[in-house]
Amino acid sequence: KARENMESYIQDLELLSPKLILVNNVGAAPLTEINKIKDSLVEQITNTVRWRESVDNMCDLGVDNFIELGAGNVLSGLVKRINKSVDSSSIQNIENIENYINILEG
Repeated sequence: KARENMESYIQDLELLSPKLILVNNVGAAPLTEINKIKDSLVEQITNTVRWRESVDNMCDLGVDNFIELGAGNVLSGLVKRINKSVDSSSIQNIENIENYINILEG
């Protein structure tokens, strides 16, 4: 049911082409085509995600700063275990977002 709901929702959603590299967690590969991005969002509902491979591939593509958005910090902790040389942080609320933006702006 969740997959069907997501598929129905995604089908009508208008997405723009990503400006940055988007790596999906099911295939652990970069995606640029809107239809493939939509398909991957649906696939994540019922398929195993390949988190380690996704992180490794992002690092191979030059990503060295990972930001987890939302409650908790499990994923940012996993990123740090996968690759100790990258920066990984968790932003859990609006105040954290504002602080992070201030840090980035210097």
